[in-house]
Amino acid sequence: MLNESRLDELTEGIERLKNGALISVLSIVFGIAAFLLLLAVLPHMRFLNISLYSNITTMNRTIISIFERKLVGALPYIAISGLMLILSAILAIASFVLFFMATGNLKKYSEKFGIGRIGLIIVLLSMLLVLVAVPSAFLTTGIKHLPSFPVLMLMTIALVFLSILLSAVGQILFSIMLIRLSEEKDVDEGFRIAGILLAVSAILIFIPFISIAGLVLDLVALILIYTSAKNSLNKLKSGIIAP
Repeated sequence: MLNESRLDELTEGIERLKNGALISVLSIVFGIAAFLLLLAVLPHMRFLNISLYSNITTMNRTIISIFERKLVGALPYIAISGLMLILSAILAIASFVLFFMATGNLKKYSEKFGIGRIGLIIVLLSMLLVLVAVPSAFLTTGIKHLPSFPVLMLMTIALVFLSILLSAVGQILFSIMLIRLSEEKDVDEGFRIAGILLAVSAILIFIPFISIAGLVLDLVALILIYTSAKNSLNKLKSGIIAP
C-alpha cells in the first residue's frame, strides 16, 4: 500500500489542483465580464476626441456635450470594469501559485509528475518575456524616426512570438502531467480529458480565426480538473487505496 507520507503528497497536490482550477475559472469569468462591460461603454467613448477640434460649430458643441454627459455616466462602469480586470489578474496569479505548489506535491509523490513543474516554469518564463515585450512595443512606437526602428520592432515581435511559443510548450507539459495523473489508482479519469483539452488549446493559439476556441477549451479543462480532483479526493480520503 502507499505509505502515509506519499499519500499525503498526492492528496495535497490534488487538493491544490482543485483550488487552483476553481480560482482560475473565477479569474476567466471576471476577465470576460470586464471585457464585455468595456465593449458596452465603448460607443460612449469614441466621440470624445471630437472636442479636440478647434473649429467646432454650435451644433457640434451640443452633440459633443451629449456624448460627454454619456461618458461621465459610463465612468462608473469603466471603473467597475477596471476593478474586475485587477481582480482577474490577482486570481490568475493565485491560481498559478496553487498549480505550481501542486506540481511540487505531485513530484514528491512520483518523479514522473515533475514534467508539470517544468511546464509551469516555462510558462513563468513566457510571462517574464511579455513584461519585457510590452514596454518595448510602446517604446518602439515613439522612436519611428530612428534608423534602428525596424530592427527594434522585429525584436519586439520576436519576443512576443517566443513568449506565446513558450507558453504553449509549458501548457502541453502540464497537460502531460494531468494525463499521467489519471493513470494512478483511484484518481479520476477526467484528468486525462482535461489534459488533452489543454494540449489542444495550446496548439489552437497558433491557428488564426479559431484561436478564441482555445479559451473555451481552457475553461472546460479547468472545470474538469476541479470535478476530477473533487472525485479523486473523495476516494483517496475515504481510504480506498489499491495495493
